[in-house]
Amino acid sequence: MSNSKPTSEAYKRWDAEFTKSKLRDDTLFKTVSSEDVPPIVTQYDMKDWDPEAQLGMPGQFPYTRGVHPSMYRGRLWTMRM
Repeated sequence: MSNSKPTSEAYKRWDAEFTKSKLRDDTLFKTVSSEDVPPIVTQYDMKDWDPEAQLGMPGQFPYTRGVHPSMYRGRLWTMRM
């Protein structure tokens, strides 16, 4: 992953909404391999990939990353029927 800060307008809008979310906290998430899990992965992290066209942002149509801007990070173990 790159360490550069994403600057796209879509990222800025999402980050502003996610930052003011009540569910946001400073919990650090790691994989079973002890790799850091970022709150979002963008085109700056993936070569030849256009997430705005192919994936969308969390909480926005087509909801490929979940219906909440926080991507369910505040509710890790919920069951819905």
